[in-house]
Amino acid sequence: MVAGTLEVYTTGSVDTAGTVTNAAGTVNHTDDNSGTGQNFLISFEAEPDTYYITVEGDGAAIGDYTLHVDFEPSNDDDPGEDDHGDTEDTATAVDLGDSIDGQLDDADDIDYFLIDVVVAGTLEVYTTGSVDTAGTVTNAAGTVNHTDDNSGTGQNFLISFEAEPDTYYITVEGDGAAIGDYTLHVDFEPSNDDDPGEDDHGDTEDTATEIFSDAHNWVYAIVGFVDDDDDIDVFQLELAHRTKLTIHTAGEMEIAGSFTNSEDEEIWENEDTDDDNLNFMLSTIVDAGIYYLYISGAVTEEKSQYELKIETDVYLYVDDEFEGTIFTDSDKDYYYHETDREGMIEIYTTGTVDTIGAVTNAAGTVNLTDDNSGTDENFLISFLAEPGTYYIEVDSSSDSTGDYTLHVEFGPSTDDDHGDTEDTATVIEPNSSTSGKIEEGDDIDYFEIEIPRAGDLTVYTRGGLDTIGTVTNEDGTVEETDDDSGTSSNFSISLEISAGTYFVKVESWGDSTGSYTLYSEFKVDYSVPAPAVPDPEVSETTISSDADAWDYETTSVIASEEENIYKIVLSHRTQLTLYTTGETDTAGILKDADEDEIQSHDNISTSDDPAEENLNFMISEVVEAGSYYLHVSGDVEDKSQYTLKIEADVEDLESVAQSP
Repeated sequence: MVAGTLEVYTTGSVDTAGTVTNAAGTVNHTDDNSGTGQNFLISFEAEPDTYYITVEGDGAAIGDYTLHVDFEPSNDDDPGEDDHGDTEDTATAVDLGDSIDGQLDDADDIDYFLIDVVVAGTLEVYTTGSVDTAGTVTNAAGTVNHTDDNSGTGQNFLISFEAEPDTYYITVEGDGAAIGDYTLHVDFEPSNDDDPGEDDHGDTEDTATEIFSDAHNWVYAIVGFVDDDDDIDVFQLELAHRTKLTIHTAGEMEIAGSFTNSEDEEIWENEDTDDDNLNFMLSTIVDAGIYYLYISGAVTEEKSQYELKIETDVYLYVDDEFEGTIFTDSDKDYYYHETDREGMIEIYTTGTVDTIGAVTNAAGTVNLTDDNSGTDENFLISFLAEPGTYYIEVDSSSDSTGDYTLHVEFGPSTDDDHGDTEDTATVIEPNSSTSGKIEEGDDIDYFEIEIPRAGDLTVYTRGGLDTIGTVTNEDGTVEETDDDSGTSSNFSISLEISAGTYFVKVESWGDSTGSYTLYSEFKVDYSVPAPAVPDPEVSETTISSDADAWDYETTSVIASEEENIYKIVLSHRTQLTLYTTGETDTAGILKDADEDEIQSHDNISTSDDPAEENLNFMISEVVEAGSYYLHVSGDVEDKSQYTLKIEADVEDLESVAQSP
């Protein structure tokens, strides 16, 4: 069931009256004589529902009638059903001079298009392709109505007429129920040949073509003509906001542009983008106000054509605010921000609208979204930003509409990502990956790794930075140093080491700067006796987070006939999942704060064949806020390594409750 237009009516000689209602009572339409003769006709946009129709004689009329129920699905509910709208309201906009592909899906399919003509001229609309098409061009006032079938090439339609400035609608349908693919072409030639004194765009600020929109983001495109070497086309741009403005031309004409403010002070001038390109491009940031664009060129024929395109985005400075409005549930606002330095950016809204925010960057490496992390139901996104261009999208949740204020706050990065000494080293797991950055030529990043027993340790970096790595033990003895043994110019060090604390120092070669990722890989050597393991009842690991959803992972060693104990502190009622991975046969017991058992598990059976049995355990339970203890034991001869993973999710409780 989909939404669409429902039309209910009768035909016949009886004077009918009709009603359409739904069970909830939210729909109640009545009519008497809107149909043919004295028949009723009711038409409305219907949502998926059950509807009841009543038919009665108006004024006690009696006799025979026929009831008709017609339905046209809304393309909004099934966007894949039609490539272009079937009504003027859903028409596809086409620029003058453009071509667009279309498809007639069935015998009843009609494709609608919309074009805006801003100056008088010759408008030519036609299709190409193998489909036998029929076309019409009309305007909203009904004063223009052109139709054609086969005046174009093959069996395509072609309509050409002198068009006044107006909005026109084009329909394309198959002639004789023909279906298939076609291409629609819209050509336009301004009509200033008959009157040499008539210009498509004024030559002065007083006669300039005015361009205005108070939208956050808008695009203006038009075809213009330079009649001779002395002709200048002037456009007045009125900007409602501080704007990232991009203006460019296209065509085979050598063209020049100049951009000034309302005080006639020149902001920018350019003849072409490069030696091989005849067109110009302007990209700048300007405040709200009135500006003028002047276009001139070298005419090679009687007159020369160019295409002008203007694109705008609201531009936000650092520590900026912008007042915005979500008008409808489908309204979205877009903003543009640039930073030339690294630092923490915090982007959020305030106000009564339930906002959803998204931040992306031009490079495609940033894609962040948030709903309610800010105050009330506002979004808040905070991240460490590299220099570059960022795009901000503001949407609403649950059909919320109204005013909001968008804030952009920036704090330059002054803290180092990783310490410069062993005392301030970042602690990492033996098997892990960690991002880092050498911010200055003399920056050094230190990492600390606790190795539980003898084994093979490999540390290396990946990335575009030329790195140098050094591994030392807790006594300060250098185990090994390397420069370029890894991929590209990255270091790579592999060692046979005993249990203990080790430090990895990462620096760059030749004072270079940039980002890298440090990888640590450790494998236990079981041929070497393990050191004594502390009594787990005395030393337990505490795991805690007040987030709604979080993950925890650690690699540990389990000794024969002993347990590792983990204390888990939960701030919310939580769907808690605990499991191990690896080649060690582990068992787990989850207990509450009173040491009462909640659930236990030995291993996960993945097959009826014992040879394919999974040696790891899994426990999944919904628990209240509080403290819990996970006891992990292993069926091992001496000691063995395993990886424990914990997943906690408050938001997953609803799906758990619905599970059989």
